[in-house]
Amino acid sequence: MGYELDLKVIWDNMDAFVLAVQMTLVLSAVAMLVALVLGLVISLLRISSAWYLQAPARGYINFFRGAPQFVLIFWVYYGLAMMLGIKFAPFVAGVISLSMQYAASI
Repeated sequence: MGYELDLKVIWDNMDAFVLAVQMTLVLSAVAMLVALVLGLVISLLRISSAWYLQAPARGYINFFRGAPQFVLIFWVYYGLAMMLGIKFAPFVAGVISLSMQYAASI
């Protein structure tokens, strides 16, 4: 009934783990840089005195703060490919979806 932790599996696949950590860090860094620019634009629209600029910014913020990240990744990667024929590489789809959600939180 007891479960044993087999560290041999981890050590045998250490190169894959290191590559995955590197990819995650690069993806997060690129997404944060893109989100910083996009978030600045959205923030400026949000504090604008014109209602027609505030409304889309408010809608963007409300939508992307409430949408689960996993759903956004699927929409960008699979949904846009099926509906519009736009196919992204997995890395690019990850950057786009993370950036869109990070920008709503800035």
